[in-house]
Amino acid sequence: MPLEDILRKIEEGASEESQRILAEVEEKSRMALDDARREASSRKEQIVGEARAQARRAESLSKARADAATRQTILRQKQAAVDAVFASALSSLNALPDDEYADILLRALSARAGGDEILILGPEDEERLGTAFIVRANQALASSGKAGRLAVEYAKESLGGGFALSSGGVTENLTFPTLVKRFRDDMEIDVARILFEES
Repeated sequence: MPLEDILRKIEEGASEESQRILAEVEEKSRMALDDARREASSRKEQIVGEARAQARRAESLSKARADAATRQTILRQKQAAVDAVFASALSSLNALPDDEYADILLRALSARAGGDEILILGPEDEERLGTAFIVRANQALASSGKAGRLAVEYAKESLGGGFALSSGGVTENLTFPTLVKRFRDDMEIDVARILFEES
């Protein structure tokens, strides 16, 4: 075989081999690029999914916090309304006309006093009830079969209405603020139910 034929044959083989290698490289590149696209798409979906899940968790947490804050605000407003009811009751007791105030105290004394105690009143009661009040109190106690020997003292500071009875070192507090607090402890749930009952 002549040298030219051999060279042509080598050249044709090399060309075919380079075409085959080039085609193989192109196929591998295309496959690698497709794999990279699939990986990128998968990673994108994963990142987007994680971001959405995180956003849902943040939204849920924000909603839960907002709901809790709303419930706390409503609870504070309800508590303020209940406080206002009992404050209004105390204010109404203290705003009674003097004769009604005296009658309430006389009825309470008849129920609670034995007749030998010291009756402690607020300093404002000295003018409001007058000196005749202790006479009336002792007469009421005596007419109900009790000792009619109450002595009266006036506290240095206001008691907020009502009175205290002291005997033998023991003092029974029957002031309006104390009585309203006792009633509140017993009635607060019922008052809240009345105020906020679902219709």
